[in-house]
Amino acid sequence: MAQTYNPGEIVPKDGTVECTQYNGTRNNVKQGTKFAPCDHWKDHHGKDCTWQYV
Repeated sequence: MAQTYNPGEIVPKDGTVECTQYNGTRNNVKQGTKFAPCDHWKDHHGKDCTWQYV
């Protein structure tokens, strides 16, 4: 199983991540920043959403 990351965690490397609960919800991330909340697009994702690199 792929490594997942919670919103608010520090991004370990540049890349593209996808929400584990809602395929197709993607975000480009930069190392040293924090993972955004999965619902920052107001899609009403649940609190259990996490990110994984694609």
